[in-house]
Amino acid sequence: MNHEIDLKNYKIRTDLIVETLARLKEKRGILINQKTIDDIQVEEIQIDKIGEQESGKKAGWYTTITFEDVTDKDNRKKVEDVFVTCLKDLLSKHEIKEEDTCMIVGLGNEKSTPDALGPLCVQSVLVTKHLFDLPGSTVSDGYRPVSSFAP
Repeated sequence: MNHEIDLKNYKIRTDLIVETLARLKEKRGILINQKTIDDIQVEEIQIDKIGEQESGKKAGWYTTITFEDVTDKDNRKKVEDVFVTCLKDLLSKHEIKEEDTCMIVGLGNEKSTPDALGPLCVQSVLVTKHLFDLPGSTVSDGYRPVSSFAP
C-alpha cells in the first residue's frame, strides 16, 4: 500500500445517509442492499414516499461506496471500477439510455476544500450539447449531449 497520511486517529463524520443505516433498517418504505465488491463496501438504499415520511430523507436512490484507506493510491482503480459499475446500475434502474441528454451539476463551493469536489469535477466534464444543436453538425458515435452547470 502506498500511504501518504495515517488517518487511524481521526473520526470521519459526514452527512451521508449511511450514518443512519441502523435506524433506517427498521422503517417501512426503505429497501437496503449491502454488498462487498473487491473489499469495497457498497450500500444501496431506496426510499419511497412512505420511507420518506418514516426517515425524514427524500424519496430516491442513495448509493454509498466505502473503502478503508483513502490514501492508498494502489486502490484507486478498484474504487473507480466499483463506482462505474454502481453508476451504470443507477442509470439502468432509471431507464436512462446511452443516447439520452444529460446535465451534470457541480454542487459545492470551490473555495472550501471539503465542499469543492462538485465544482472541481464539473471542470473536467466534456460538454457536447452545443455540438448536437449545431445545424449540420455530426458527432462521433459514443458521445451523448452533455451540459454542465456549476452554481
